[in-house]
Amino acid sequence: MTDAANAYLNMKAVYELYSGRSFDEPLPKTGKGRVKVIHYIQSFSPDENITPEQAHRIAKAFVRKTFGDECQAVIATHTDRHHLHTHIILNTYSITGKRFYDNRHSRNHAREYSDRVCLAFGIQPIEHSGRSKTTSYAEWYNRGRGTSWKEQIRQELDRLVPEVKNLDELFAIMEEHGFTIRRGRHLMLKAPNQKRAIRLDNLGDLYSLDCLDIRILYHTGELQNCVRLTNLQKAYGLLLGETITLKREGRNHTDIQRLAAQLAVISCEGIRSIGEVEGKAEAYRAECQRIAGEIEKLDKSSADAEKRLSMLRNQYEKAKQHFDVYNDIAQTYRTISQGDYISKLVEEERKRQAAEKARRKKNVSL
Repeated sequence: MTDAANAYLNMKAVYELYSGRSFDEPLPKTGKGRVKVIHYIQSFSPDENITPEQAHRIAKAFVRKTFGDECQAVIATHTDRHHLHTHIILNTYSITGKRFYDNRHSRNHAREYSDRVCLAFGIQPIEHSGRSKTTSYAEWYNRGRGTSWKEQIRQELDRLVPEVKNLDELFAIMEEHGFTIRRGRHLMLKAPNQKRAIRLDNLGDLYSLDCLDIRILYHTGELQNCVRLTNLQKAYGLLLGETITLKREGRNHTDIQRLAAQLAVISCEGIRSIGEVEGKAEAYRAECQRIAGEIEKLDKSSADAEKRLSMLRNQYEKAKQHFDVYNDIAQTYRTISQGDYISKLVEEERKRQAAEKARRKKNVSL
């Protein structure tokens, strides 16, 4: 949403549900108050020449990757300085009750994921000064002198990632250049003249197989399609259950989880209006009807009838799953339009938790 008042009310409702405290309570006269939101700032060098739209897209990807699709955050990209920067205000509770903390560990975690997302978008993260606790003195010393084997392998990976189409091609080219690749439980690499091979995951999170794959997808232009598919499947396949097919009655998941899944799809697809949602639902409905018509007209006596029928059924199932997703989002929008939807969800969740608490107390007494 882009309405600040509604964003405030939504975050307030979720915070009060899970914390049991008032979102508007004043600071205590002595000591520290309760942390209600966490403030992050993501800044970019003027030399990067990125647009405000790109910076905002990076911030949204960072929030989703770091805190998950169930978090609540206000994201604002500012252009009032010589450098672009984005403010991120994170609710300390997600809409499913997960608690977020602000400490040294969480800040290092956020910085690490920010670097990974920036690299996936083709932006080189800044070099953090000093030696981290996970870096040995020898590695830190040799990296500074330019004699680190790990750093040589990192540089080779960075150079090749924009030029290849997949991981297999990446490692094949490295072998042509004299690197030794050993595949097993862990992927091991050894540079020319290096005595011992090292594990790929010891190069840092930016060089894990998953991260390298994402970086390659970004440079080949496939990242957007990959993320879109992953979110559709994960949002509804993981948050709502094994299958994407939805049923409004008899469901075993909460409306809060449903809303989280829908927000993930809306954000990933860049949907800006209910008309877009209804248009997608109608397009997949028409696709289902077209495929059903083909199945009905299929000549069952032909030689490849069974193979053709199996293919059409798979196409129909995929189209039906996508229709269910968009149709469910449209139904939720109509429900939201009827009143204060978030407050209703919070009240329902409060009643559910009270009933669960009473049930546990009864079982203990028995």
